[in-house]
Amino acid sequence: MFVRVCGLRGVSTGVRGAGRITGWGEGGRVGDYGLSQQWRRAAVSVPANIAEGFRRRGKADKVRFLNIAESSLEECRYYLILAQDLGYGDTSALTASIEEVSKMLNAYTTAVLAS
Repeated sequence: MFVRVCGLRGVSTGVRGAGRITGWGEGGRVGDYGLSQQWRRAAVSVPANIAEGFRRRGKADKVRFLNIAESSLEECRYYLILAQDLGYGDTSALTASIEEVSKMLNAYTTAVLAS
């Protein structure tokens, strides 16, 4: 139920995309200023915080974890800009995916606040 309600499949696509661009499973890119590790951490943090917030009972707790997820998503958005600037590859599909997840997350947060 949680995966269906929160659109977690779309979020997981973004996590896997971050792995492809940063060379996840290949030791990352040499000389990337720690981008690979930071990006992976932020990408994994998004669905983890959505999951944790989903199970919280209080509205304030739910929204706090959703806000952390939104912040991590924005961090991922920046890393996509940086990866593009560094020539790591085309990030347009991932940028679109992040935008879609951002809209879903914002709608879910708004619904929680309105309930």
